[in-house]
Amino acid sequence: MKKEKGITLIALVITIIILLILSAITISIITGQNGIFNKAKTASEKYNKQEAIETMNLKITDVQMSKYAEEQRMPTLKELADNFCEDDDFQYVQETSEVASLPKVSNENPTSIYTKLKAYPYEFEINSSLQLASIDGVKIADETSTTTPSDSTGSSNNYSMTEHVVGTWINGETLYEKTINVGTLTNGWK
Repeated sequence: MKKEKGITLIALVITIIILLILSAITISIITGQNGIFNKAKTASEKYNKQEAIETMNLKITDVQMSKYAEEQRMPTLKELADNFCEDDDFQYVQETSEVASLPKVSNENPTSIYTKLKAYPYEFEINSSLQLASIDGVKIADETSTTTPSDSTGSSNNYSMTEHVVGTWINGETLYEKTINVGTLTNGWK
């Protein structure tokens, strides 16, 4: 008698079922709600938003440095808006959020302006302190604290420090940004 070696039909069906289960699990891991593709898309969106914020902050800083180099003073929000209007990187600069279509900011003392860079799909709000206040209507700084020491006359309008959360490090620690505004003192500090 000859012995023939081979696999039975039952072993083949069980192997196919196991392979189908493994492929279903793999597809679920890759394309599911918390899958690799969704996590990569979310990470890409966060990166693009941070890149846009950094680009906008660099534009603001560039205008501030140029104005200070020319006139030894910081620009006003109106001057910042006028400078942005002349920059080809901006899609628009206006006083209201995508409602108005003003070619330039007309108010001499606007409290905030809204602008959009051509390279990014986000709308930025810049407040009168020349800081980014929001991106697409969502406040950038959620936590803000302000400290104002007083001079010898009791006035507290000459110095202020603002601290707000700008993000988190990879390890989960909070990342803060501090801004110090110093004015001229007439009677000195106490």
